[in-house]
Amino acid sequence: MFTTYDCDNDRWPDNCAVISDGGFWYNSCAYCSVNGFHNKNRLFYWRGLPGGNELQSSVMSLQCK
Repeated sequence: MFTTYDCDNDRWPDNCAVISDGGFWYNSCAYCSVNGFHNKNRLFYWRGLPGGNELQSSVMSLQCK
């Protein structure tokens, strides 16, 4: 389920959206921060990617059925 600042749906004891500065489909907070605040002090990342973890951009699309 999607975790937001005001609705903690992840398995981590603390709210991952607050820790990562943005909502996402978190499980245990540790692998990504793609919707959070991005500047030189906070990484915009997805761990485990070939060539490094830091991302330049992200795109999210929704499809209605």
